[in-house]
Formats: sequence, C-alpha cells, structure tokens
Amino acid sequence: MDRYTDHYAALRDETTVIAQEVELEADLAGVGVVGRLDGIFEIGGMKWVVERKTYSSRDRLSLLTVDPQITLYTALAQANGYSVDGVLWDGIYTYQWKSPRPPAESFDLVYLDRTQEQITLAVEHWLRPIAERRKQLVLGYEEPIRNFGWQCKTCPARQACHDSVSFDDSQVLD
Repeated sequence: MDRYTDHYAALRDETTVIAQEVELEADLAGVGVVGRLDGIFEIGGMKWVVERKTYSSRDRLSLLTVDPQITLYTALAQANGYSVDGVLWDGIYTYQWKSPRPPAESFDLVYLDRTQEQITLAVEHWLRPIAERRKQLVLGYEEPIRNFGWQCKTCPARQACHDSVSFDDSQVLD
C-alpha cells in the first residue's frame, strides 16, 4: 500500500473524489443493470468512473479494448446522472515485488474514453443479447456465449473475435 500511495502522490493532489463505492442501477435497453463503481474522480476537468482491478498477468491489459464492463459502467453512470468522460482503469499488478524494482512496475493507470456511439454499440452488442438470452433460457434453449478473459490468450479465433467488438482508437479523417 505504501508503494501505491507513493506512486500516485502527485495524481492525488490533482484529483477530486466525487464519489466512492457507488452502487448504481438502471434500465439499459430493457435490461436491468446493476454495478458497483469503485469511484468517480475528476482529474484535469474530466470526470472518470474508476475501475480498480488486481491482476496477475500483464495479458489482462490486452482485454481493455473489448471489456464490456468498462463501457457499460460509463453508460450506467450516465444513466444515473453522472456526466463522465470514460473509465480510469487502475490496475494493480500482483507479483512478488522485490527491491530494487521500480514501484511503477506494479501499477497501470489507463484512461479509456468512450463516445456515445461506442456506448450505444455496447448496449446493442451486449445488453440486448442478454435480454434475448434470458428469453431463450426460459424456453430451454442453450448455446455457449462469448466470455472474454485470460483464456482468450490461447484461442485461435482471438484476433478476429476481438476485432469484431473492440473500439479502435485510430480515426480516419477525410
């Protein structure tokens, strides 16, 4: 904990905590969504949902562009009246730390902005299918559904699957 507080000391001075451990719920696309946000911070005039995660493999970082929780938490906060610009993903890398390794190796702070278009796509691609899945399960229909996680690393369809749902940061200008 000392390494964490030392590492983020400068950022702490620039941060306004708007809320912590916020339980929210909303109806998004006909699906009741409940979530617990680790916090909502304002940094540099922008507001961020804080999602704090521990992880034991750096491979976790490659899932940030396809992680639906990140985008849906943005939508959930907005549906509850919080004007947020995106998610601040606060990653704490859990490994056996030994001096003289720099403390910065233990932390990843990633700002993930989401446009309204991306939020709409996440609702369409994730929440609407959940509502349909609920109907199918009631009718006894069972079929596997996508689940992103550590097992993606060895999946032969990983690249095509991730490309179909990720939010590319690059933009083409005319």
